[in-house]
Amino acid sequence: GPLLCVYAFGMTTKWKVKDKFVPIVCLLSPFITYYIGANSEAWFNYEFSFELLILNGLITFVGLYFLKLNDNEDTYFLHILLRYGRIVSKKVSKVD
Repeated sequence: GPLLCVYAFGMTTKWKVKDKFVPIVCLLSPFITYYIGANSEAWFNYEFSFELLILNGLITFVGLYFLKLNDNEDTYFLHILLRYGRIVSKKVSKVD
């Protein structure tokens, strides 16, 4: 769950995160997922099964997003979208 999401987060984004808090997010997300899964039938009238893996990844991804450092790297995503849309932008922030 969390390890796969951390890998996907690193491969799909160029965002830098506060490294010392990543293990906390990775340890908390399974507990949050378990809590939601245990109470899902009472709350949503739906019982999660394998969807818990997706939910766990989503919680981890959102947690890592909140740990994102405030750089001007958000324009990198826009640049990639514009490049694949055959529109190339000249203004791109520096990305290592």
